[in-house]
Amino acid sequence: MLSKAELEELQLDKKYFIQNGTDASNIQWLFSRGTNFDCYIQYLDSLNDENKLDNKINTIRTIIYAIFKPLQFTFFYWSILVFILNKFDFKKPVMKIILAHMIFRSLGDILDKLGDLMPRYYSNTFDENTKTYVCNYNASSAEMHPLKWVLTRQLGIFLWITGEIIADWYPLIRTREIVYKKASIWFVYVTCVIFNLAKVSLIILHFTLQPSQLYDKHGAFNKKHINNFYFIYWAIQLGIIYASVLYDISIYLVLKNKNYENLEFSFEEIRTSISNLQYFIIFIDQILLHISNNKRSRIYTVFNFTYNK
Repeated sequence: MLSKAELEELQLDKKYFIQNGTDASNIQWLFSRGTNFDCYIQYLDSLNDENKLDNKINTIRTIIYAIFKPLQFTFFYWSILVFILNKFDFKKPVMKIILAHMIFRSLGDILDKLGDLMPRYYSNTFDENTKTYVCNYNASSAEMHPLKWVLTRQLGIFLWITGEIIADWYPLIRTREIVYKKASIWFVYVTCVIFNLAKVSLIILHFTLQPSQLYDKHGAFNKKHINNFYFIYWAIQLGIIYASVLYDISIYLVLKNKNYENLEFSFEEIRTSISNLQYFIIFIDQILLHISNNKRSRIYTVFNFTYNK
């Protein structure tokens, strides 16, 4: 239960709420806490000491998870393996692609996780039973919190897609290295650009949905507008799938017509990379064995000294 002094102090937070259809800028929406100040007070008043502690623990947990999020990236360990096999030679274009892909997509994952720091947005929701607007503070999706939307969807999508676009050029570069007649891969360039532009359109789409458009004049989540947004979103995603298939087909057609010697060279590179893995394991094993032997040696020396003493 909030005290009178606490209630008076909370009045200072009222400036962070956009109520009664107030005409606010995107910046104001970005740093707002909701559209219903009374809902904010109601939530804080319902918290006991255990709830407050849980909220603090969740905040710390989210930050820790965000820090370690790159380790959960699907291709993190594969990327590290490739770096090891290539002796961390980042002068190679392929290595730069893999590194940039990992960095951009990992940053996107971090921002997405940091969005969990904003689980609540104090707003109105229409109750069909009572035909009135009631309090709602659970921001169950990114679209329900302006700052979370910008952080995880606008900036997050930008980083994710940028990483994907960089990686999309990898097949083209490898094809160009293998194919003898460079003029024969012009179609691959075209399909790659189409594929990339389809993804760029997805980034642009997210930036067209501004924080000020997420809630209506009643301070309620603008579900209809968001549904229209996602209709276009899935249409673009379908276009990306078609562009991806077209890109893959173009690469297949070019590689199918190239000479056998170049194909053999390509497979030889892959074979060499895989076969070298066991040698790295040997070195790692020997280092660990050396450390283990040193520890046992020290333990034996201490034990022998103590026993003789």
